[in-house]
Amino acid sequence: MPTIRMQWLNTRTDKQRRELVKRFTQAMVDVVGVSKDIVNVIFDEVDPKDHAKGGVFYSDILKKTPAKRKARKAPAKRAAAKKAPAKRSTTRRAPARKTTRRTSAARKR
Repeated sequence: MPTIRMQWLNTRTDKQRRELVKRFTQAMVDVVGVSKDIVNVIFDEVDPKDHAKGGVFYSDILKKTPAKRKARKAPAKRAAAKKAPAKRSTTRRAPARKTTRRTSAARKR
């Protein structure tokens, strides 16, 4: 019996959990070829005050961020690079030399 364990913060909605259960189960049916009746999905939910990242508890991180997160913006350097067109070099290259290939008959002359 295949079992899928999902460990995450307990800040998700019931609607999100139900949708994941459907998709996880369907993925196992499609990829592994098992019956959906034997697929188990277990959510290990962690309280934000019991999980930290980079020395900061998620409970503190979540206080600083809005409830609904929007798509991440590109860092300032990338955004500036996209707005400004790339500068072209003003130096000129030397023209390529023409080379002719001599055949052994031409060398003998």
